[in-house]
Amino acid sequence: MEDAPIFVYGTLKKGEPNHYLLNDKTIGNSKFLGKAKLIDEYPLVISPNSNVPILLPKKGTGKIVEGELYQVDTAMLNRLDQLECHPVVYVRTDITCILVTDSSEHLLSDATMMKCQVYFLPDFKPTLLDLPYISDYKDSVEKPYLPASNRSTSLLEEVKILS
Repeated sequence: MEDAPIFVYGTLKKGEPNHYLLNDKTIGNSKFLGKAKLIDEYPLVISPNSNVPILLPKKGTGKIVEGELYQVDTAMLNRLDQLECHPVVYVRTDITCILVTDSSEHLLSDATMMKCQVYFLPDFKPTLLDLPYISDYKDSVEKPYLPASNRSTSLLEEVKILS
């Protein structure tokens, strides 16, 4: 199901550090479909060392996560999989979301449920559930996102350390 829209909730959103990838036509094509939110609660936490947003597949725990929906071609999907270290760290998973705005960011009058895919961290230590849950990721000056090239450990190693 590689033609499914992708729900992004972290550094790929507009205004966030990795959004440039979705606009890079040398990588592939993407189309902003609108702002969206997941229909169920999930824990979205921030990794304490690298400040990476992590979505945990524990339905019914956490908050309704807000994000953006993009239609991407296979080339762009492959690049996003590389960024998310799919399937080694994050796993791209089928899910349902609600489209809240259209591509012009006008609020929709009726809830539009859509099948999409999202990147979850499936193998996580329970201590990640002790971190604060957020509904809407925003990079901050106080706790900036650290790109992989600036980290002393990989995200996978960091998540293992948190046990």
